[in-house]
This record gives sequence, C-alpha cells and structure tokens, in this order.
Amino acid sequence: MKTETVRTARGARGRKWVGGLLAAALLTSALGLGGSAAGAQESDYSQSFAGLQAGDSLPDGFRVGGGTVKTGDGYVEIQAGGSLLLPESVTAEDFTYEVEFTIVRANEPTRWAGFMFRYQSSGRYMQMCCRQNASATNGLDCAYNNNGGWVYPDGARGSYIRDIDPEATYTAKVMVKDGRVALYVNDLLCVLTTAPLAGSGAFGVQANGSVVRVYGVSVSAAGEMPTVLPDGSETVNNLYEAETGIVSAPTVVQKIDSARKLEALAVEGERTQVAWFTLADKALNVQVGDESRPLAEILDACGGAVLPLFETDDAETAGALAGYMADSGRYDVMVASGSPEALAAAWEVNGALRYAYLAGAVTTENTVAQIARDTHTGGATVAVVAPGEALDREAAEYLQLRGIAVWLDSGEGSDEQNVYDAVDCGANGVTVADFSAAYDLYEKVDAGETVTIRRTFIVGHRGLPNTAPENSKEGYLEAVKAGADAIECDVNMTKDGVLVSNHNGSVDGYTTDSTATGAISSFTWEELSRYTLKQVGKYNTSQFCKMEWYFQVLKDNPSVVGYVELKNGDEAVVQKTVELMEEMGVEDQVFIISFSDSALKLVREYAPYVGTGRLASGTYNSALSVNGNLVSLMKAVGAVAGTPDYASGDFTSQLIEAGRHRGILFQNWTENSLSMAVRLHERGVDCITTDYAQFAQNESLLAYQDVSAAALFGELKGDPSTGEETKPTTTQPTTVPGGTQPGGSEPVDTGENTRVLYAAAVLLLAGASCLFLLRRRRTA
Repeated sequence: MKTETVRTARGARGRKWVGGLLAAALLTSALGLGGSAAGAQESDYSQSFAGLQAGDSLPDGFRVGGGTVKTGDGYVEIQAGGSLLLPESVTAEDFTYEVEFTIVRANEPTRWAGFMFRYQSSGRYMQMCCRQNASATNGLDCAYNNNGGWVYPDGARGSYIRDIDPEATYTAKVMVKDGRVALYVNDLLCVLTTAPLAGSGAFGVQANGSVVRVYGVSVSAAGEMPTVLPDGSETVNNLYEAETGIVSAPTVVQKIDSARKLEALAVEGERTQVAWFTLADKALNVQVGDESRPLAEILDACGGAVLPLFETDDAETAGALAGYMADSGRYDVMVASGSPEALAAAWEVNGALRYAYLAGAVTTENTVAQIARDTHTGGATVAVVAPGEALDREAAEYLQLRGIAVWLDSGEGSDEQNVYDAVDCGANGVTVADFSAAYDLYEKVDAGETVTIRRTFIVGHRGLPNTAPENSKEGYLEAVKAGADAIECDVNMTKDGVLVSNHNGSVDGYTTDSTATGAISSFTWEELSRYTLKQVGKYNTSQFCKMEWYFQVLKDNPSVVGYVELKNGDEAVVQKTVELMEEMGVEDQVFIISFSDSALKLVREYAPYVGTGRLASGTYNSALSVNGNLVSLMKAVGAVAGTPDYASGDFTSQLIEAGRHRGILFQNWTENSLSMAVRLHERGVDCITTDYAQFAQNESLLAYQDVSAAALFGELKGDPSTGEETKPTTTQPTTVPGGTQPGGSEPVDTGENTRVLYAAAVLLLAGASCLFLLRRRRTA
C-alpha cells in the first residue's frame, strides 16, 4: 500500500488513499472490523482500524503484548513501552508485512516505532525500527532481539527521505524471503539485509519512547526480493559541462518559457544545466508559454541531463511538489520561491530537494542581511538575486560566507552582460535566455588552465592557536588581525548557566594548574574564572572565554562572521546561545555548525534565519558513484537545511562540481597545510577552517582578485548608436532540426519558417506547372 499525504499549509493536512495491495485490502476490511484470519502463508491477512471508535475493544485476535494500548477513532494507539500483537493464527516465515502508521509524539528524535516479525517470544523476534528522525543516517534499521541483546546484520541501517511528521501517515513494509530482508517506507526501499533469526513467527507493533498510531495492517505473500539497494544515483541528472579552465564557472540557468526551449532540452550535447519552470496550479501542472503541461511531461523532457527548477509562491503547491518528489524517489530537483514561507513548507515535507530563494534586487530596504535571513528561513541554500549596482563582489561574499550560493537573475542587458556581471561579482550561477552565450564565453578560457574567480574563505579554528591560547579572547582577536574571514568557537555551559568557549568540555590540560580537572558543566563561572590558561606566545594571563566576550569581538569587527560550534543537542545551550547573540545584536554575524543533527534542528526552531553547517568526516563512500555520494550528501545536509562542513577526504573535485550546480557550497575542516589549502581552493572549495588564519593573506588564495570577465573574455563592446553592449566575437551557433538553436532562441532560417516557405514554393511550382500544361493544351 502507498499512502499519499495531501499537503496544504503547515498543520493543515489530510490523507488520501492511493492504489496498492494494502489499500485494496483495507478498503474491503473497512466495511467491518473482521479480517481474514487464515494462516498468512496460505492466504493474505488484512485488518483496517477505520471502523474503530475510541474505547472500542481491539479487533478479534489482537493482543496487548505489554504496556498501554488503546483504541481511538479510526486507529489503535500504542503508548511508550507498549506493544500490539496480531492474531496468533497469523504467522509466516516468508512474507510481506505492511503497517500504516504515524509517530504522534517522541520523547526525543531517536525514539521509534518497531514493526515486529518472526515473533517467537517477547525476547526473541526481529523488527523494523523507524525513528522519528527517519532521515538521519540510522533513521531506520533491521535488528534481531536475542533475549535483550540487539543483533544488527550487515547493511541493517538506512534512512528515509524525511522525518516522520505526526500530521501525516506512512506505510512501513517488511519483505522477507529466503533469508533476505527488505525494508520500505512509502514504497521507497531503504534497507536491504539478512535475517539472522530463522523460522516462522508472528507479527506486532511496539513503541519505544514514543506514541505510535496504527491505522491498518496486512500480511501477504513475499514479492520479488530486490538484489541491490538503490543509492539514488539513477535519479541524478548528468549535466553538461563546458570545456573551460574556470574553476566552478557559474551554473547556467535558462528560463523555459516557450515550446521551442522545452524541445531543445532533449537535444544531445550542449544544453542548459538548470531549466527554470513556473508551476501553473496546485495540481502541479507547469506553465510553458501559453500552455499548461503535466509535470510528468516536464520531467521526461529534462531526462537525465538537465536539472529542473520549479517556481511557485504558494505554500500548498510547494509542499505538494516536495511530497510528489519524495514519494516518487526523486532527489535531483530544485524548488524556487519569492516566499520564505512557501520554501519552508516544502522543506518540512522533503529536505533532500534543493531550495532557492528569489530575493529580488539588493536595495537599502532589501539588504544582503535581509536576503540572508529570508534564504535561511526558507531552508534554502541559493539566493537568486536580480542584477543592480548594489550587487557587487562584497555583497555576494556576504551571502557566500553564510553558506548561500548566489545566482544572478537575468537583467535588462544581454546574456553576455549577465555572464560578465556574474564572473565579476563571483556569483555561483547566472540566468540567461540562450545558454550557448555563456558556454561560448567560458570556453574562451583554455581547459588546461586553472582560473579561480571567487574567494575561498578562511575560518580561524579556535582563533589563532599558534599565537594565543585556543578559544581565548586574545586568540580570536589575533585571528581577526591575521585576516580571518570568520572565527570558530566551541560552546559549553557552566553549572550556573554561563556560556563558555571550550573544545573538550573540560578544564583538563588547559590551565596552568596541573591538578585542575572536571567538566565545564561542573563549575560555576566564578570558579572557572579563577583559572589561567597555559601560555601560548606572549599571552600568559588568558582566561576561559565567555561567549559574551566572543560576541563582542564580532560586534567590534562587523565584517567578521562567527562560526559557532554546538557540541551536542542540549536544548538549553542552543536556546541560551540564540538569546545571547540576539541580545548583543550580532545574530546576522553568526553561522552555526555542529556534528549533531539534533542541535542543528533545534537551531531551525529557535533561529531559523541563521545559516548552519553540518560537520562530518568519513562520509565519502568510495564504493558509490559520484552521483550516489551526491544523493547521500543532499539527504544529509538537506535534513538540517545546512551546508556540508566536511573533512578533506569527504569530497572530490567531481563531487564539488556536481554539488555546485545544486547550490551546495563546500566547507572544509581542519586543514593546516598551506599547499593543500591552495589545492582545495583550486578545486572550488568555498571555505577552509584552519589553525593558521594567516592563510587569508596568501597570494595564491587571493589571485582571484586579479581576474575579471574583461580579462578572460575580452572587452564587452557597445554599439555607439545605442550605447548598448554587443556580443563579443563568438562562433556561430549550430542550428538543430526544427530551427531552434541550442540555446532555445528564435530560429534563424530553419524550422517552422523554413517549412512554410518550402510549402509555398512547392505550391507556386505546382501552379506554374499547371499553367504551362494548360497553355500547351490550348496551343495544341
């Protein structure tokens, strides 16, 4: 069975049944509370709870395995610690077991619903575990309970595309056949593993630290067992890349506003990288010129070579689009909107998609700070900015340092002017009417060269620890003096609620007192302030740094950003950090990073306007393709609406190239080799955290400042009669059948016009022939 959630504005959701085995079975069973109770190995069993009312008895044969289980209007609710067992007569060794459910509440995000199978006793069974944070790396798993000890076979852990929403319903499916186990959520295969527990058994559902509602169950024959767990790479589009020496040349975006441009997407070879469409209605039809086209037709037109971007300002439509993509297992899609609320509604449904905020022009009212806030609030990592005098490199870098890719929207000038402007401000993408105009310019730079056109930001790791004690006020000031674009700190909290910057969360090894020991949380601030940090360089009187002092350094240096690392998901620390930065007025200078997804999700609750970076290491899987790693990356960072802040070995040049077209900026930690920092810069890494903030002054890292579009492509010459720019010398675009140039511009002398002229010529020739024959007949 597949349950599709009808999504409207946040909190206003309904349920709709869509095809599938369990849907048909539950529809039959819904006519009464009786189910088919024959042994599941011989015939199917299904039971809907649609006819139940609160306080009713459980349907015949269902048992409470433990804890509290009660009936509600159309469901059975299992309280934390409770379990529900299906009738004893329903047993099987190989089967398909489906449960329609939701998690109403969870004590914390890792708490779960368990779907038990091969149940032989309360201490001997297997189960599919679905956590509330199902999108986490281990959001789903398959395990064997061997008398209280959990056994996880190889490949037992996986994830779903999004977390469990209490307002939506989901279908968990377990398929077991010949010792293999496949776990699905909403027909999406998430785990493929083996079954360490052999033999037949019963079925059930249990709740751990959560409240689980069950709407129906079914057990049927096992289907065909999949042999490979899809990594999502088959859904990723392989985009055209221009032959150029420009590192991370701006992504080429084309608005598809005519049938000709739509047809041009299918032309082999050179084509746009991103195709921008506008949704026509809530039914997800797409406006192309004067026509409304079905979404499926647009996706087919993009094929596997163009990344589709869909624009809408309606929250319900955005949510429906995100849900459609999740249910169809598509990841490589972008959603764009001028409404942060619409983007946020879509992100809550499906974080794995990429989101772009249509920001408009930078003005005195619509400042870059406001654009950054709105972009983050929408869960987006791309700001599409209209060209204007206020959009210069400084404005672009303001956004990029906060994890936002800048795409330059089309202006009144030519495509060439847009590309020149994008290169000169260091934009990450550019919108054009004819994509060939951008490629023609890019390819003027020889592919054998390495030309960087934008800044790689330098983050002072714990300040400047080779000059002053790490995480000290003096160290932060030294990092600023050395030229750091940002300064990184680690947040801990004392026993009396004072926020302090300290990496290890303890005093051990930091102070001049060799006997000092204990967690930061075990001291009051007064007790902690008595310690002196070990001398580094000339600094021999430094103290542990209060976050208040750290934020003051930011306030005194308004161009510097604070990369604030939350060490765990302690909600009190998150709340106090947000309150303090707002109280001190530096919230627009803060970018929050963490290894904890729980912490980053709390940031979304307390300060959704703040950008976040997801710290990780060991994430690159060499067994997967580049596209497979890209999907894993998009799911991981999308779940927290953040950017990847990864160790050096966790991205390749190919992954960076693929990610940048999706609006992903890459941050790296902690790189202390200058030569490697330069290589990362030349790969297109956007931000490097290092103990050596002085890298910011390195000539190789600053070489981009000497690059301009005019130097790369030649001067953009204007027409003296109009004052308008004219296209620099380029090769003549090749035409394609139908008369459309590769860029989708109007035909030159082929296509419809040619066919019309040809037909007219044929008619004239035929007419002339007829007259000639008539004249011959008369003269005869």
